[in-house]
Amino acid sequence: MEFIWHILLTVCMSNECRYQDVQWFEGPNAQTQCNASLQLYKEIPNDIESDTEVAFYFLSYLLNKYSNPDSALKIFKKTIKGNYAFVIYIKKNKSFYLLKSGSPISLSQNKKIFYVCSDSSILSDYHDKIYHLKDLIIQYHMLMLYLQQ
Repeated sequence: MEFIWHILLTVCMSNECRYQDVQWFEGPNAQTQCNASLQLYKEIPNDIESDTEVAFYFLSYLLNKYSNPDSALKIFKKTIKGNYAFVIYIKKNKSFYLLKSGSPISLSQNKKIFYVCSDSSILSDYHDKIYHLKDLIIQYHMLMLYLQQ
């Protein structure tokens, strides 16, 4: 007999509870994989006040799991839902990344300095050329190529 192991998130507020599938595990190592993931979830502090904090605990987990930060970020972007715009610095490869989905993020460049902001009107004080980014994941060194298009 084969079992499917499953982690289910339950959030209750007032008289209403919501449920969301977090992860499924199948196959011969399912129980071991499930227990390892469950341990990671238990390490997330109980006093977290925002979904952004949870998202970055998940990103931290992915960065430890995958040797390539680009792979971790692609999985992160594919997994998290909703609107967001993040500027992330990853020590492992000493790179900045911009991740965006739905939320506004704009940037301008003045010589070798980049300015990133969610409100492009503020950027006009620094430079007259402002870029309004589409949904993406982009690394700093790729940013130069992106701006030259």
